[in-house]
Amino acid sequence: MSLRGASLSFGRRTLWEGLDLDINPGEFFAVLGPNGSGKTTFLKVLLGLQELSAGTAVLDGRPVERGSRRIGY
Repeated sequence: MSLRGASLSFGRRTLWEGLDLDINPGEFFAVLGPNGSGKTTFLKVLLGLQELSAGTAVLDGRPVERGSRRIGY
């Protein structure tokens, strides 16, 4: 999975922006941060449940899509 230039905003509030990330098969990762910082929303992006405001989210060379069987949690 890869994120490139990923940003997420709700109205005037930007949760995160300019995120570049690579998660390779078999790797584990943790998402840490204070309440309201966008951790759950970040996971929703990875699962295709939330669209990015900008940038791309790709899994196995294809855009992340809701209900993909290629990712587990």
